[in-house]
Parts: sequence; C-alpha cells; structure tokens
Amino acid sequence: MDRRFDARLKEMLAQAEVSPELIDGLLSRLEIFVQPFTMSLSEPEQHRHTIEYLTGLLSKLEHKTGEAIAYLHGQERQGIQKFIGQVAWDHGPSPLESLA
Repeated sequence: MDRRFDARLKEMLAQAEVSPELIDGLLSRLEIFVQPFTMSLSEPEQHRHTIEYLTGLLSKLEHKTGEAIAYLHGQERQGIQKFIGQVAWDHGPSPLESLA
C-alpha cells in the first residue's frame, strides 16, 4: 500500500470515530427515522427486513452480505436476500413529500 495512502487512511479513520454518547439509543432512533421510507413497502415483513438490513450494515460484521446479516438476526438467508434483490420499491415521491 502506498505510504501516502496509508497515512491519509489513518487520518480519515481517526476523524470517523464516534463518541459513545452519540451511539446511545441509535437503533431506536434509526427505526423512527426509517418509518417514512418503509411506507412504500407493502408487507410488514419488508418493514422488519428494512430495520434488520440497516442494523446489519451498522454492525461489526466483517462482511456485510445479506447472508451474514440474516445470520446475525438468527434467520435463514433467503428472506433478507429476497428483500435486497427482489422487493419492488416505489421510486416516486413519498406521500410525506406531497404534504410539503
């Protein structure tokens, strides 16, 4: 690895540290934040997979694949993998945007 790149990477990682106080309650705040986005999903299972997928991305998993995230939540891999690859998303404005 290029020494210059290694030095810059260390600088960036040092800046990316988050204090423990900011992490307190993060998952519950994330669940509230995601609610308007899940309104375009039709099934309750899809709402659950949204939260599971995002918490998996925020986890300490080494490889953040659908399979690893499913196993993190004690599930079979097909549910999350199907959610990631096959769920139809409404790419139009959300109902909340029309109120603004």
